[in-house]
Amino acid sequence: MSKNQSFLKLPFEFDVATLMHDLALVPLDAWTNHPNTKAYSGSWLATSLTSTNGDTKEIVAIENQKYQDTPLLKKTIYIKSVINTFQTKIEAVRFMKLGANSIIKEHTDRGSCFDDGYARIHIPITTNSDVAFILNGIKTKMDIGKCYYIDADAPHSVVNLGHSDRVHLLIDCHINEWMKDIFKKAGFIETAYKYGSKDVTDENIDDIIASFQAMNTEVSLKMAQELEDKKDLNVS
Repeated sequence: MSKNQSFLKLPFEFDVATLMHDLALVPLDAWTNHPNTKAYSGSWLATSLTSTNGDTKEIVAIENQKYQDTPLLKKTIYIKSVINTFQTKIEAVRFMKLGANSIIKEHTDRGSCFDDGYARIHIPITTNSDVAFILNGIKTKMDIGKCYYIDADAPHSVVNLGHSDRVHLLIDCHINEWMKDIFKKAGFIETAYKYGSKDVTDENIDDIIASFQAMNTEVSLKMAQELEDKKDLNVS
């Protein structure tokens, strides 16, 4: 994916006052420190509205798991309506709070991108003029109440040098045909991969074909032949 498609403003806008009302419903004891303490300096807290075990303090997002509503989502009625905007499979939903004078160091979240069938949606709720979200080396601007797709598989970092917290609602969801249409309307151009996947290239195609042939099943042999047929295609 090209750099300019790693960050995309989606055609949704949510009521800031109601978002802040629901954020204020989070009790202090529902917030928990991000477990990867090496990834940040200062304060980075989160609380879950959906999690794999229904606990607000289970904040690590794991793809392709079954998620449950936490007690917090049952209280935040507007957030539930925000989630329902996205007509696709929803997984982790979290409030993420970066404290004043805090930094999330540059990192990547592997697999969290459109090309892998996954989208991480950011909806800013509180921020300040001294917050910088840097993605692929480019400083992005995100306004409260607006909605953005972030290619979290790309290198990114966040700096909050202000005197107030920066809080985003993060929604992890699957890319389906509805989402593809939304992305297209927002100006996104889907990458066409020669072999149907970014992980299969001219450099490794022969090894992959050989592994399918070695399985020697009807399905694997068919897949090997389909890949063989694509070897001479030119995809720009």
